[in-house]
Amino acid sequence: MLDSESIEYIQQKYNINVCDGRDLKCKMIIYALKKLLKDKYNLFKDKEILIISDSTDVSRNMVFEIAKEFKYITVLGEDKEFISELADDILNEIGLSIYTTIKPIRKLNKYSIIVNLNNNLKLNVSDICDKSIIFDFSVERVIFKEINKTKKIAAVITDFIFKRDQDIRSLPSGYEFSKEIPSYFYQNIQMFNFRDLVKIEINNKRYRFKEARKMFFGHV
Repeated sequence: MLDSESIEYIQQKYNINVCDGRDLKCKMIIYALKKLLKDKYNLFKDKEILIISDSTDVSRNMVFEIAKEFKYITVLGEDKEFISELADDILNEIGLSIYTTIKPIRKLNKYSIIVNLNNNLKLNVSDICDKSIIFDFSVERVIFKEINKTKKIAAVITDFIFKRDQDIRSLPSGYEFSKEIPSYFYQNIQMFNFRDLVKIEINNKRYRFKEARKMFFGHV
């Protein structure tokens, strides 16, 4: 995995796009939540969700996907103009009024779901509720790293894992690819199919959704 500085350097110097899988995560976020929450999904739709924006198209797409399903959304961002325009677009296109802010949020324990896309994290992870479902889709995985620095016990989802159906040819020819691949790899090599989502990565380990539900809720 490349850090954000390396990605920016490669894209500028060689004029190529480095796929980080975040576009795919936007498409999959609701499907993954439905698989993870299962019969609790409708209950969570009435709870508050926090999205931490990095003022990119990825953030915009993520908010739009979530706004199609969830009623109570807060978007925390650094660019006031970006999040204000985003709120207007959501209202005009979906009919949902969302709350936006550039000020630090202190009462993080009221959010049942947190989705982070920003490498410049300006919040105290110790204030996050232990039972919150956290998606850290920042390139640097900053929430995951910050939580690891504390004594806080929290499950942080950092990636979606997909099954690989097609063969991959490589040089050297003897290199073997896993049958289960991360989002940035899947987005590059395979036609998109929701059914290919088989696991989620939590705290650097891969779990089937049944195992993940037991981790979050104590049952499957």
